[in-house]
Amino acid sequence: MPHRARDLLGLLLGLALPLACARAPSSTIEPLEALPAEPAPSAAQVVEPEPEPEPEPEPEPITRDLVDLLREEGGHAELLAAIERAGLEGLLREEGPQSLLAPTDAAFAALTKKERRRLDDPKALSALLRRHVLAGRFSLEALEAAGAATTIDGETLAVERDEGALRIGGATVTRGDMEAKNGLVHAIDRLLPPAPRGKAGAKAPAGAKAPAKAQGAGQDAGGEKSGGAAAKAPSDAPSGQDSGGTKPAGPLKPDGAP
Repeated sequence: MPHRARDLLGLLLGLALPLACARAPSSTIEPLEALPAEPAPSAAQVVEPEPEPEPEPEPEPITRDLVDLLREEGGHAELLAAIERAGLEGLLREEGPQSLLAPTDAAFAALTKKERRRLDDPKALSALLRRHVLAGRFSLEALEAAGAATTIDGETLAVERDEGALRIGGATVTRGDMEAKNGLVHAIDRLLPPAPRGKAGAKAPAGAKAPAKAQGAGQDAGGEKSGGAAAKAPSDAPSGQDSGGTKPAGPLKPDGAP
């Protein structure tokens, strides 16, 4: 009996084990799905740092004097020759400062034979050209504000605006504020006539208003960049002004003067 019971128990265990395995849940692990890869940033999305601005170059110092400026700018060959004949080149190379009213080659070409003969005398030529040199560094803005200009010999020239053009001593400015290390050059369309008798060296009374500050280099009489055409100067002198463009006015201070 004991042997038969043991055999029966073994049979039951043999049948129960397959049934238990069949009912057990599956332990198979499903593979995980791969996550999608993030797209690489496009060229438009890449933000590069802005480059630092380059420092502005410092302006080069001006080394040319008034005579060098006339040679470099051109259009003043006749004036340069006259300056040499009159012995005034050294004056225009001095430290200054001075402002030069520079007649163009066209202004010399417009002279009559009588006027040209007058230029053959070095003494008379020197006196004439000295009327074109102002004692100080004066921009066109400063001259217009003061209404007068004083030469190195103390003569006063009228400064006024006529039909949009600036006139100094009766001559029309065609280009102005050309800068040299020892002053400024203002090109004019005619030579100033000889000083009227009794006018040379006359001092102006006090009381004129202070001139405005200088404008930038390379501007013309109307505030435009240099090179523009100027209005034609009328043949008759304005009222209250003699043929040499002289009129009473107050003293003129150079640019930067207190």
